[in-house]
Amino acid sequence: MDKRVRQAIAELRRLKAAATPGPWAVFGNFIEDARKIPVAKLSQEHFDADNAHFIAEMRNQLDQLLAVIEAQDREIERLRQAGPGRVAPSPGKPVLQ
Repeated sequence: MDKRVRQAIAELRRLKAAATPGPWAVFGNFIEDARKIPVAKLSQEHFDADNAHFIAEMRNQLDQLLAVIEAQDREIERLRQAGPGRVAPSPGKPVLQ
């Protein structure tokens, strides 16, 4: 995996660990956690529902997205190790179900 990608993943994991646990949802101009406690208030004047839903959904899907990236990296490495013409079927189940 490219060094920049590893660093980006590490930073996303750090930010996630420091943030309020998910899932998050949008209620009015607030982004709230599962207990309906606000984690962010968006300005009424500049509120954009698409941006609010994007923020909440990225929080909710981050683990899954990072898992896919890391699984793909492991598969690429496995294929590199196998060498040309000696690629065995990938073990295990799909990452996304």
